[in-house]
Amino acid sequence: MFKLGNVLLMAFMFGPGIPIMFPMAFLYVVFNESCLRFQLAYQCRTPNKYSSEMNRALVRLCAFMPVIYSSFGLWMYSNRQIYDNAVLPKAHSNGL
Repeated sequence: MFKLGNVLLMAFMFGPGIPIMFPMAFLYVVFNESCLRFQLAYQCRTPNKYSSEMNRALVRLCAFMPVIYSSFGLWMYSNRQIYDNAVLPKAHSNGL
């Protein structure tokens, strides 16, 4: 469950700079869910019973992901080095 949360967190954190992360995260979710369902059907066993606290923690994390996405996007697109790759000097040429 937390692997899924980790993949979603990385996609939302680095998505503004690397947009390919969103399709990759989508493919991971689809592939992971299909493998888990196949494994469950193949083994014909009942899954382990976990507490619902893990699900609540993931939902709380997912509710915070758009904030992370927007904050990283704001920082990334307001940074001067992304567009002209130049750092403005803080001191004058004479050292003052």
